[in-house]
Amino acid sequence: MRNDRWVTNPRKYNYESQWNDDLNYATFSYLTKETTHNYQNFGQFADILKTLSSGFVMDGSRKCNLYKTFKGSSGVDTHPREHIVHIQDHDQVGNRAHGDRMISSYGRAKALLGITAVLAAPYIPMLFIGEEYGETQPFWFFTDFNDTSVIRGVRSGRKREFAYQGYEPLDPQSEAAFLQSKLDWHKLTQPEHQQIFEYYQQLIRLKKYGVIGAISRNNLSISAIGEVILIRNLECDVYLNFGATSQTFSVDGQLLLSSDSKTLIEQQQLTLNGFSAAIVHTS
Repeated sequence: MRNDRWVTNPRKYNYESQWNDDLNYATFSYLTKETTHNYQNFGQFADILKTLSSGFVMDGSRKCNLYKTFKGSSGVDTHPREHIVHIQDHDQVGNRAHGDRMISSYGRAKALLGITAVLAAPYIPMLFIGEEYGETQPFWFFTDFNDTSVIRGVRSGRKREFAYQGYEPLDPQSEAAFLQSKLDWHKLTQPEHQQIFEYYQQLIRLKKYGVIGAISRNNLSISAIGEVILIRNLECDVYLNFGATSQTFSVDGQLLLSSDSKTLIEQQQLTLNGFSAAIVHTS
């Protein structure tokens, strides 16, 4: 029932919200250029714009390359509170061959840009354990089954899933798979990880008070300038640079927060480095 508007429709199933993986798929695929498995339906810049604006990318108008059928329904008439979004979760990380987190494989800049898009979106955000301080420990697919037939099935399934890469994943039933997935809380004492943690705190605070990402589409506009997405409301403008090159914009406001310490506003000119985000207070 993925991307099914009837999940939250009061005339049907009447749930309050549903998981929406499309913002993750669209953002992650575009930033990393991964287009296999879950990401094979994504990879275009327009996908990010679409999910920010209307909820679902897979809305029944596009054939799913994974299941060879049309999937989903339109999210245009859904309320933003009906969508729970993220940049990574236990499925998206744990089901990877190496259990690698985004920040580990693709770096801090892209990870912080991704989470800024999630928090600036008008949806309900979900964080994955450890991402708030830049955890780099893997999160393996691990299990603790007792039934030997189930254990055999899981092991063979994991091997089969990654056979095309010529890779045999870590045994999901092994103790090592669990122990290597544990968070390294000591990282919070390190300056780089403390900076990431503080950035998350500030983003969450702005989200909480509706300065960014209010759970509403009222007074919200989402547009693109090249590879930069601009999310604008009555209080601020959020600039998301999904390109590798620096961009400059004329602005009328104060820099509230940026994912890159080199971001500057001088003489009403915002200089935004590649793969970075900036929040400009305008009211």
